[in-house]
Amino acid sequence: MRAGQLPGVRMFGEAIGRVGDAILGAGSVDAFCEQLVAGPLAEGDALVVLGSTLVVWSARPTAAEAPGLWNAPQLDGGWFVGGASNAGGLWLSWVERSLAPGSPLDAHPRRVPVWLPYIRGERVPRHQPERRASLADVDLLQGPAELRRAALEASAFVVRSLLERAGPLPRRILATGGGSTARPW
Repeated sequence: MRAGQLPGVRMFGEAIGRVGDAILGAGSVDAFCEQLVAGPLAEGDALVVLGSTLVVWSARPTAAEAPGLWNAPQLDGGWFVGGASNAGGLWLSWVERSLAPGSPLDAHPRRVPVWLPYIRGERVPRHQPERRASLADVDLLQGPAELRRAALEASAFVVRSLLERAGPLPRRILATGGGSTARPW
């Protein structure tokens, strides 16, 4: 591929071209780059982007109906089914800033509460910008380590939920983005 074949870099939502009468808007440049990093994906693969936004894509040969999820073209001509969630790095960074020091790796698995990670609403599949985070099953024996682990597990549960909804479950998951280098992940 030559540089001239790639779309121009523009601000999100800015027009970058036309297909017939439809105007194409800029956006998803980061998702495009993550596809380049992951390489070709085959049916049965999933791409999980652990960035500021959590993005989960199930690779398919054709577009597929999955309630609440999006279809997006792959670079090689296949399709992705999935979408973006607010349960990514912005969520986990907020948790990190809000708690005293402690490693999620030190948490006792049976003392971890359940945290819904929707600190600023949710995208797919709920499409509920008003949705907010909540914490269940908290007790005095839990500390920063358990709360951090609960936050990581909440993001992982979102990944699982999106992959199940996109169906069938992938045989292989490729993880990219800054979060893929974090030791707790």
